[in-house]
Amino acid sequence: MSGRLARLAAAVAASLWLGRLPLPTADPFRPTLLALPWVVLGFVELSRWAWRRGAHSEPRPVLALEAGLLFAWLFVVRARRALGLGADAGDEIDNLLYAALLLLLAQRVARLLPALRRAIGERLPERPPWPFFLLPLVVYAAILPWSAVRRAPDGDEPYYLLLTHSLAYDLDVDLANNYARQDSLRFMPRALEPEWGDPPSQGERRFSRHHALLPLVLAPAYRVAGAWGAFAGMALLGAATAWWTLRLAARMWPARPAESVAAWALLCFTPPFVFYALQVWVEVPAALLLVVALDRIWGWRGGPGDWLALAAVLVLLPLLKLRFLLLAVPLALLALWRLRAWRRRLLAPVAALAVVTAGILVSNQLRFRAPLRDHTFAYLAQLHLDSPLNYLRGAAGLLFDCAFGLFAVNPLWLLLLPGAWLVIRRRHPLALQGLFCVPLYLAAVAPRLEWYGAWSPPFRLGLVFLPWAALWLVPAVAAGRRRQGARLLTALAGALAGVLALLWLAVPGWTYHLADGGNQLLAYLGGRWRVDAVRLFPSFVRLRAASWVWPLACLAAAALLWRWRGRPARPTRPALWGVAVLLAAGAAVPVAAGGRATRRGGVEDAWVVKRGGELYPQRWLPRRPRLRGGWLLSHGTEVTAPVVPGGRALSVLVHVRPLGVRSAGARLEIEAPDGRRLIWPVAPPRRWRVVRFDLGLWPPGEELVVRLRDPARVARVVVDRLELRWGPG
Repeated sequence: MSGRLARLAAAVAASLWLGRLPLPTADPFRPTLLALPWVVLGFVELSRWAWRRGAHSEPRPVLALEAGLLFAWLFVVRARRALGLGADAGDEIDNLLYAALLLLLAQRVARLLPALRRAIGERLPERPPWPFFLLPLVVYAAILPWSAVRRAPDGDEPYYLLLTHSLAYDLDVDLANNYARQDSLRFMPRALEPEWGDPPSQGERRFSRHHALLPLVLAPAYRVAGAWGAFAGMALLGAATAWWTLRLAARMWPARPAESVAAWALLCFTPPFVFYALQVWVEVPAALLLVVALDRIWGWRGGPGDWLALAAVLVLLPLLKLRFLLLAVPLALLALWRLRAWRRRLLAPVAALAVVTAGILVSNQLRFRAPLRDHTFAYLAQLHLDSPLNYLRGAAGLLFDCAFGLFAVNPLWLLLLPGAWLVIRRRHPLALQGLFCVPLYLAAVAPRLEWYGAWSPPFRLGLVFLPWAALWLVPAVAAGRRRQGARLLTALAGALAGVLALLWLAVPGWTYHLADGGNQLLAYLGGRWRVDAVRLFPSFVRLRAASWVWPLACLAAAALLWRWRGRPARPTRPALWGVAVLLAAGAAVPVAAGGRATRRGGVEDAWVVKRGGELYPQRWLPRRPRLRGGWLLSHGTEVTAPVVPGGRALSVLVHVRPLGVRSAGARLEIEAPDGRRLIWPVAPPRRWRVVRFDLGLWPPGEELVVRLRDPARVARVVVDRLELRWGPG
């Protein structure tokens, strides 16, 4: 105990010392430095626990090297301005420095995981030891300060925080005074306004369309530490979800401790779950409730704790968000089917679910004038009966979309494909759980154009299943050890996943993608390379050939690699091949994108240079993907697109919509290479139309420029995309 107190005192002293470093108040590393001693203390306690239970002690040279690298990192952070780092590109240098810290963090976690695995023995205990809760919490504590400083709350998150603020300080959910006082400026740089889906104001009172259960849970922590307290509360919920996932793994795969820990680590420490564990979203507590319910159903003993846990899950899911009723009902049916001997007594939790659901629907009807809050039954019927292809499009997008898909944000989840095959072939209980729990929820969210979760990190609507889905990886990890192709697949996916995780965590704002068919990373690279790199990757918001080529190619490659047993090889060889293929593929992207003829360009894409104008509609507009948008041009503004010739003669189809006041002299123009100016007079009506410009012979290296001229300076037009038609000339 005296040693632990000494280590605690050392952490306090180190935190105070780091807090007094002469850094600017706005330095983004200051919160990270304050948290760093506590992160180190957490790793020390975890290592000592594993060592006391038989794990090998850490080699002293490795510990000395890690300590030396950490002190070197601290020195560079402290002296980076004096060293001339960041004078012209401060953000990029800071991002690189934080990525270096993430590499140190990954090294420490990678060395600690085998020790924790050996400490639990040859079978997973029914109750995982506390380090499997503490380790995710320590990692989230290391990442949270940087994420909170570098990324302002977005999407629904600020509204949950405003509700939390109202509950913490006003003890109510009336937001009228919070909007008036601009309380959102406490945790973000802009003042919030009421949302489109909020219920009609009741006199001077205003309420939110968001449920208050999660804000109610976070309110005590928010009252103590503001938004930081709410984020810490979410980190605790994320760590609890991770711990309970391993507990459910002990029910499903008790004799597979190594593989279960590997799947658990993939869930906890990699995207996309790590994003949501640091932000205020309802999907994390919903995922926790799902694994708790499945754990209780499969570990049922009929005691009061089982009844209470199941009833609480069934009641809390729809209270958390009405969409999660689509989980609560299948869970109730699964419990009734599996626990046949207890069926009569199970009617009480099911009745509680029915009563709570009826109360929510009636309350919504009275407050929102619609039982489903921001949707009507007619709208949902039209949505789900529109076209069967929407289900395929939505389900494929949840997995493969380059901005919002699970496999795009973390390719290691491709191991779900062989894992699912093995689970179904063996008729494992996980297959039965999926048969009950997944279809209804997936059928409800897949045909929606907002299946990606609107303005949020990737895979939001599917995140509720992600901890449970991690258990499907266990047989794939076990079988993959004996297959050379499986090792190569894991190495390829792991190398790419590691690079992407570094980028997403070092630049947290890149996890929020505009639904324009690309993602922030591709936009950044396309803008730097001046090539349309986006068209090479799949999007299910804006369909293109790559949208269907990538899923088919991934399925075929995963199947072929998985079936290839190969000759035994050293463990490092597949990893080296994976890194080599990744480097080659990265170098091939700009070559492939720059070598293909330009045939279509979205004007809002980053590779198209804009001089003036603005995005239309605005980024924050609800249901934005359902509205056709582009770039808004006014007098003197222009867009410039680099062109890779696909023939000698060029005709351009411009998708344009006039807006604003009519002006007789307003014209949209393109200058041909021979000096001719092709003009289209801007005229009503205000609807989308396609305007054709025949530009004639087009020399290589020439750029296409579209501009708006209006002497009266009142006309405005929206340009959506450019379609280039090539001919022999």
